[in-house]
Amino acid sequence: MIILADASLEIGIHHKIEKALPPREIAAPLRQLFAFVRRSLWKRKPPLGKLDELARILDIEVDWKGEPWRSARDLHDVRNALAHFEADALSSDHPDADIFPRRQQLEPIATRIGTADKIRFGWLAAFLNPTCATWAYETAHSALKELDSDKWNLALRF
Repeated sequence: MIILADASLEIGIHHKIEKALPPREIAAPLRQLFAFVRRSLWKRKPPLGKLDELARILDIEVDWKGEPWRSARDLHDVRNALAHFEADALSSDHPDADIFPRRQQLEPIATRIGTADKIRFGWLAAFLNPTCATWAYETAHSALKELDSDKWNLALRF
């Protein structure tokens, strides 16, 4: 559910960029400039980085530390931890072994969503459970609903 929720949010963000910077409605002399801007938005930025750039272009003020954007950023971080997981020990009897990758980044997220108690079973247990699945769904739903609000339904026209 985490990967699907994050993917749906990223698709929503890409759709918002397409709607806000429509290529056919841009006057011919400016099309190349807008093509460059759109390409730069697609590349090398996490989804909320793309949305932040779009907000700046459209002059929209966004509280990125507030909801639903804080949880959306957390969702993407958890998704990356799961999708780019490098197989390593999931448990150890060694007292110095830290089997929780990205602990400083992910443990606060598990605490916020209420699954930190599951960490004792391994870090995957904190994120692969029904509570986290529900959080992922609700986060994507809230963020997509916000993207569909009047605030975000702007487009540059020339």
